[in-house]
Amino acid sequence: ARPRLGVGPPAARGGGAFFFALEPVQAQRNLAVVGSCARQFFQILFPAFQAGVENQDASRDQTGGRMGAILGAIQAVALVASHKVVRWFFQKAMKELLQETAAQPATDAERQHNIRKRLAMMGLTHALVPCLALDSLLFLYRAVRPLLEHKDGALQSKAYKILRDICRADGGRLMQAALPPEEGGAPSDCVETHLLAALAHAAPLCRPAAKKARVQALHAFLGTISPQHVPRFSTLLLAESVLATREVNATAPARQRSQLVVLVGPGQSACGPA
Repeated sequence: ARPRLGVGPPAARGGGAFFFALEPVQAQRNLAVVGSCARQFFQILFPAFQAGVENQDASRDQTGGRMGAILGAIQAVALVASHKVVRWFFQKAMKELLQETAAQPATDAERQHNIRKRLAMMGLTHALVPCLALDSLLFLYRAVRPLLEHKDGALQSKAYKILRDICRADGGRLMQAALPPEEGGAPSDCVETHLLAALAHAAPLCRPAAKKARVQALHAFLGTISPQHVPRFSTLLLAESVLATREVNATAPARQRSQLVVLVGPGQSACGPA
């Protein structure tokens, strides 16, 4: 099937704009070609992303401008790439992130630079979440969960955003996955149990910059929680709602109340009779 040439709406400069209207079969073929070259695309985009991280200013925002365009291109390629190539690229990105996490900067300037690089690499792995297999999602979860207790609000916020999308990924299937055995050899809990404990422990440590992202993560977790964990989660959510009433932002209590409505359900309390 050959693409059909059509005339689009007038361009901003006043002339007619031409576009190619592809048939669905041809569009799928084009996506398959991009997917077959995904490794080569990543080998070009990743150095460009790294260069952007090194050259970025003191701003921690990687969502706009050149960095945002590169992230968008990486995610677009990952969506049509094979699982094998996505896993290879994810491991490459995680290696960079873990190296920066293990670094021990000595000065304030070095610490700020380290945080910016960690935020950038977390943004890269975050963009890959919709494309990751279960084992990669579990690896990413274990890497970002400790950051819920980090003293830097930006790192906290990014960790909550990643956890939010991990909860939503693959229909929440990761929540029932078993964590690898701990050093003591005892069997570990599932991700859901582990995350519930982590969210409860991190509640008093949440920085103001991360509170909105935490609320979003709680709401995403609410959509995947098992019935046996509802009572414990409702207790955590009630405590969050009480704290939210002290917020200057009027939308924070409203978000918490909407979560409680979902949790309680139609005419029945998740915590049992009052």
